[in-house]
Amino acid sequence: MNSHCALNPNQTQRILDLNNEGVRFLDGGQHEPARECFKVALEETTQMMSLHRNELVQDGGFSESSPSCPPILHVPLTGVGCQVKGIMGSYVYRYALAMNNESIAYDFNYQFSLRLTIVLMFNLGLVHHWRAIQYQQSSMLIKALRLYEMSWGLLQRSPYMDPSALGVLNNMGAINYELAQYDQSQLCFEALKGILMDGSVTLIEEQDVHDGILLNLMFLEEPQAAAAA
Repeated sequence: MNSHCALNPNQTQRILDLNNEGVRFLDGGQHEPARECFKVALEETTQMMSLHRNELVQDGGFSESSPSCPPILHVPLTGVGCQVKGIMGSYVYRYALAMNNESIAYDFNYQFSLRLTIVLMFNLGLVHHWRAIQYQQSSMLIKALRLYEMSWGLLQRSPYMDPSALGVLNNMGAINYELAQYDQSQLCFEALKGILMDGSVTLIEEQDVHDGILLNLMFLEEPQAAAAA
């Protein structure tokens, strides 16, 4: 019996389009339109999950190669303000998460709903992160951190790790460090190092990601030494 939710494909297509449009706005430095796209997409995803809760519980299996779960694409943000470092000079993972939506009627199954929620929470967190850096406001850092934490919580429920976990943990660690929450920062970077060392996830093939994350691991994983430098 197929327990996938029988939805109009336009419903999932609209959410994918909203997310990807938000990524384009974010790359152009248009934080407010980007935030609105991600917020609306997340609200619609939550509504769909609530309406079809029973079907999603029944369809709790995972398959990384499932055709009904579009792959996550890591899109480099190269536009206005996207090259700056964190408030304390730390490396910020500046790749927004898009999803391939090329005319495939995706079933809204458990795997898809989970992965889409991870993507939207991370992207919404990235909006607040960039605004925090631009306006030097710690309150926005806290909003970004909460969204990253929720995204990480969902990633931990998956039997496999997506490369997006590295961006989530890196940015969580950087923000905790900037907020002088050194113990939490160290836990994030220890988890990040553990994922890299066990080989379950590899960094995307971009030199800035390799250099930035490795520098964060070197200097921010040991907060007392970094703070004294």
